[in-house]
Amino acid sequence: MVVTLQDALILTYTSAKRNALRRGSGGVGSRKTTPGTGMPFFLSCDSGTLFGTTAEDRGDGRVRERQISMKFFIDSANLNEIKQVAEMGLVDGVTTNPSLLAKEGKGFKATIQEICSIVDGPVSAEVVTSDNAEQMLKEAHIVSSWHPNVVVKIPFGPEGMKAVKKLSEEGIKTNVTLLFSVPQALIAAKAGATFLSNFVGRVDDLGGEGMVAVRDSVNMVHEYEFDSEVLVASVRSPQHIVEAVRAGAQIATIPFKILELLYKHPLTTSGIATFTEDFKKSGLNFD
Repeated sequence: MVVTLQDALILTYTSAKRNALRRGSGGVGSRKTTPGTGMPFFLSCDSGTLFGTTAEDRGDGRVRERQISMKFFIDSANLNEIKQVAEMGLVDGVTTNPSLLAKEGKGFKATIQEICSIVDGPVSAEVVTSDNAEQMLKEAHIVSSWHPNVVVKIPFGPEGMKAVKKLSEEGIKTNVTLLFSVPQALIAAKAGATFLSNFVGRVDDLGGEGMVAVRDSVNMVHEYEFDSEVLVASVRSPQHIVEAVRAGAQIATIPFKILELLYKHPLTTSGIATFTEDFKKSGLNFD
């Protein structure tokens, strides 16, 4: 019983892991727009991720189709949580930070390597220095050597962007964290960041609307054709996921407790209870 967009997200996502939908001319994923416009027009699935596509005619007769993937990362350093979501087929990557790692009370390197053995996708490991590019590069080279899937997480700032530029030139992937505005996201994208971590919950806590910067950052990446992907961070509720989908964000990194909430809806629970009770009353069985 699918009753909300978040229910549809999980159902479509997990089904896609088994049987990806194919796009064809004139079918799903094929639609033109008026010259000079770009319209996201559907959610579907391919290779286990949710996506929307935009068919865009720049006015020169060439229509460009872009895929906007919705990937789920888990924001956690807890190995049990990560294993659970991996078993659900709901995880494409992992984000960690010093605070999450400190809560686990285990070694930095050992924890990151263990996470990489569980999840075959990007795993963000953050440098600690924030005010010295040279030291940040030293730390970045250390953590990136731990596993090929490690993405170096760099806090935003002038020194951080120096480090991101250098790491990008070296082919090392980066996740620029603590972005709260479009100008910050633009600077990080120009520096060569792989992921742009736009925080929403912390902005909402101050009475703002964090998703505004996400929407504008998605448009910015699209319009200027940056290779960076917008990653929605500081997710506090299932509604943030729904809004991230509407914004066309490529990734949302989600705490375990919020991932659990995505499964829950009172109408789903009552519907299952009704079906189960009716089956028992009918005397039906599987023989």
